[in-house]
Amino acid sequence: MSFSRPTAGLFWVRAWLVVALWGCMLAAGTAYAQSPSLDIVQIVTTLDEGDTASSSSVRLGSLPSGTVTVEVTMNNVGRNHLRLRAGHQPLVTTGAQSMMLTFTVTNWSVRQNVVAIVLEDDDGSGENAVLKYNPDGANYGSVPTATRNFLIIDDDPRRVRTWAAVNVHEGATSTYQVWLSTQPTGNVTVEASVPSPSADLITIDPRLLTFTSSNWNNRQSVTVTAPEDDNSSFDQVDITHTPSGSDYQSASSGELTVRVIDNDRPGLLVSTTTLSVVEGSASTYTMRLATLPNQGHPVRVRVNTTTTAVTADADAVTPGVQSMLTFSSSTWNVLQTVRVTAADDDDGTSEMGWVTHYVSSSSVEYNALGTSSLPMVVRDDDPIEFVVDTDPSTAGVADPGPLRV
Repeated sequence: MSFSRPTAGLFWVRAWLVVALWGCMLAAGTAYAQSPSLDIVQIVTTLDEGDTASSSSVRLGSLPSGTVTVEVTMNNVGRNHLRLRAGHQPLVTTGAQSMMLTFTVTNWSVRQNVVAIVLEDDDGSGENAVLKYNPDGANYGSVPTATRNFLIIDDDPRRVRTWAAVNVHEGATSTYQVWLSTQPTGNVTVEASVPSPSADLITIDPRLLTFTSSNWNNRQSVTVTAPEDDNSSFDQVDITHTPSGSDYQSASSGELTVRVIDNDRPGLLVSTTTLSVVEGSASTYTMRLATLPNQGHPVRVRVNTTTTAVTADADAVTPGVQSMLTFSSSTWNVLQTVRVTAADDDDGTSEMGWVTHYVSSSSVEYNALGTSSLPMVVRDDDPIEFVVDTDPSTAGVADPGPLRV
C-alpha cells in the first residue's frame, strides 16, 4: 500500500482551518472570560400620560454560556401607571405589569425594546416610575438587578369644573354643581363670587366649598336665588369659582353663566278701566309704567282721543294742550295725570269714544307695546224738553212753544 503526498494547495487549506478553529476557540474563551452584564440603553427619561413609547433597549454585555432571561418589573408607581410589552409585539397589545426578555448564544447581542404604555389617571400630578431589569440563567444568575427611572408627565389640567350655564326665574331659585378635575394632594377651597356690578342680581349659597383628596370628584350643589326687581329685562351674571389650597393654588377657575328670566312685563298702569266725562267739564285719570325701563331709554306716551269735541291734555300746568307724557328710569313709577275735557254741544245725546295711548321708546320691550285704548263715555248735559198741551180746545191751534222743566 502506498500513500500520495498532499499537494501544496491542500496543505494550506488545512492550515487555514486549523488557525480559524483556534481563533474561534480563543474568541469564545475570551467572550466567556468577560464579566456578564446587562447593556441597557434608556431611550427616554420622560413618559407622557396616555402615550406609548419605547422606554429602553436591552441586550447582554457578553456571550452567555446558555439561555438567559431578563425579567422587567416595576415599582408600585409603575404598576399603577404603566403597562409593558416587547417591541416586536403588535401595537394592539395591552401590555402587562411585567415582561420577560430571552437571550441565547445566538441573539445575545441583539437589542430588544421594552415598550411602556402609560395609563390615564385623574390625579393631576406627575409620578416617578422605576423599571427593574433582573437577569437569570446560565452564567448571568449572579448579575445584579439594574434599574432605570422614568418621570410620568401628567396631562390632566387642574381646574374647577362646573356647568356651562343655568337659568333661574326672578323670585325663584335654581341649583348647579361644582367639582374638581383632578385629585388634589390636600384640601382645596373653592370660592364662588359675582362681579360687583351684578352682585344685587343674584345671591349664592354656599359661597365656599371644600374638597379633599377623597371627595374631589363628588359634585357639590350651589343654590342661586334671583330676587324680584322692577324692570322687565332678562339679566345675565357670570359666577367665578376660584380654587385655593394644596396643588390647586394656581389652578384654573371655573366659570358659569346665570341667566335671570324676568317675570315682569312692560306696560301702562292706568288708574281706571273706563273714563266718564260730562259735556262742558273735564275728568282726569293717572298713568305710570308697569316696569323700570332701561337707563337712557325713556318711554313716551302720546295721548289722543277719537272724539272731535273732546281733548286730552297730558300737562295741565303748561298752557295749551300737551299730548305727550315722558317716563324715565327715575320717574317710571311716578303717577302722571291726563285731563280730558268735553266741549258742549246741542245734540242732547251722550257719546262713546276712546282715549288712545301710543307708546314709543328706544327700549325694545316698551316700543313693542304700540297703541292701547281707554274706553270713554261723554255724557250730555243738555236739559230734556217736554211739550205739554193743557187745553183740549186748542187742538189744531199753533203750538205756543215748549214748556221747559
